[in-house]
Amino acid sequence: MTNGKYHDALASFKSAVRIRRSILGNHHVSVARALDGVGLAAAKLHETDWAILALHESLVIRHASLGPWNVDVAETLNNIAGIHAQRGELIMAERAYVEVLSVRKAVFGAVHPSVGVTYCALAGVFMRLTKLDDALCCYHDALRIYRYELKLSDRHPTMVKLLRDMTRTERIMVSMGC
Repeated sequence: MTNGKYHDALASFKSAVRIRRSILGNHHVSVARALDGVGLAAAKLHETDWAILALHESLVIRHASLGPWNVDVAETLNNIAGIHAQRGELIMAERAYVEVLSVRKAVFGAVHPSVGVTYCALAGVFMRLTKLDDALCCYHDALRIYRYELKLSDRHPTMVKLLRDMTRTERIMVSMGC
């Protein structure tokens, strides 16, 4: 999608927020859904301050309406974590991904593919924080899900990337004497 298309999408989602607020009130989950759209479109345009604001408001609405153990709550948290990581706010990204992991495990179970994806995202944040042991643990947890639960072959693109990231982490740890 081009920047022009993201600008159009952002304008449409902002309009949807206004319309839904006027019809349904400020705290309806439909407003939260539109706010998620605002946040994602703003993030694509590198308007991350606006993105975080919209996503946090969505999170508050969804959390209050749906409770903490809900798929939509986890998705909004995941979007927030990604933006924090994009901005280099790694401690905040780590906290958000840990919360996403907790919610996804509770909702989907410990061996769901989305749990594996979250482990990989969290591992990436740990790598940037040079928490290499934590990163490697997350990679191993993701490997357990992908290889032993989902039975993905080592040639599957997800496995290729995961194994490459694990090898890179192990090499860095060896070079640092860990």
